[in-house]
Amino acid sequence: MIWCLSNWAYDAAPEGVRKSVVAGALAWFIVDGAGSIASGNALNAGFNLIFLLIAVGPLWRPAKPDFTPTKEPAS
Repeated sequence: MIWCLSNWAYDAAPEGVRKSVVAGALAWFIVDGAGSIASGNALNAGFNLIFLLIAVGPLWRPAKPDFTPTKEPAS
């Protein structure tokens, strides 16, 4: 999914792609962590937290704004 977003949608909407990836990772973390704890495997939830921080950490900052060249003043 992330590969598809980076190849097909990132150029058109970098901030939307960033938010989508963060939301998907957080949803995975909540669902998988709750299932792990409910099944008595809390250690997996701890490893999930480490993975979440590594995967999503760099994405907390907004995407760089699009570069729009400006016209140079006429001399």
